Amino acid sequence: MGNSWTLASCQQSQDRASDLAAYVNNLCRCHLHTDAATLLPLLLHLAKLMEEYIA
Repeated sequence: MGNSWTLASCQQSQDRASDLAAYVNNLCRCHLHTDAATLLPLLLHLAKLMEEYIA
């Protein structure tokens, strides 16, 4: 899974990995500026765009 590092960083003992995977997947699809899914979840995608804009 491409976003396994995200799951590992926020998973608690009572969490189900499948729920967290679905959450991250939804964050990759909830952008207003495109219909295509992104490789990164929303906040990381926006941070990358901002970094590219500043550079």
